[in-house]
Amino acid sequence: MQSPDELEITRGGVTGFFLGLFGKRFRGIRLTDTGIVLLSRRPQEVPFSDMAAPAEVSGILWVGTVSFHLADGLKTQVAGLKRRDAG
Repeated sequence: MQSPDELEITRGGVTGFFLGLFGKRFRGIRLTDTGIVLLSRRPQEVPFSDMAAPAEVSGILWVGTVSFHLADGLKTQVAGLKRRDAG
C-alpha cells in the first residue's frame, strides 16, 4: 500500500510562481479511490468516468506536464511537475 505522500505530486514553488503568472492554475494532482483531484486554490475533482483516455506525460529536461482528456472533449493540463514524478 502506498503512503499518502506517494498519491500526490505538486510542482515546486519557483516553477509554480512563474507558471501561475502565465495562467497555469493547477499546481498538482492527488489520486483518490474514485478519480483525481486537480490541486489549485479551488481544487477540481475529476472522476475516472469523466476521463476519455489515459493521462499523457510530456515535457522537456526536468519539467513535466500531465494532460488529461475528458469525456466532454476538454483537455486539462498540470504543468511544471518534476519530470520523474510526472512519469
